[in-house]
Amino acid sequence: MFYGHIGHYRCETGDFTRPQPTVAITSVAATGLEGSTFTVAVDGKRSEVKFTLPGTYNLYNALAATAVAGGLGVPQTKTAEVLAVARAAFAGLKR
Repeated sequence: MFYGHIGHYRCETGDFTRPQPTVAITSVAATGLEGSTFTVAVDGKRSEVKFTLPGTYNLYNALAATAVAGGLGVPQTKTAEVLAVARAAFAGLKR
């Protein structure tokens, strides 16, 4: 599944093409409002992540966090542990 500019692309003359991502979500099992379980690959190493925030855009956020953490040298297993306990900033607010 691809959204907008996030899909595959290439130049019609063959001068360039979309590079293979080094960080990617390779599968997702949605569990409704409880979040999802997904597999993330970082430089080919795969990890299963139980993620508590529902929705596609929260998966994008989790992927971005994984990429940044990896760039900073945080082990992939630690990133998965943190994502498993992530909570929405607004979840505790009451009207």
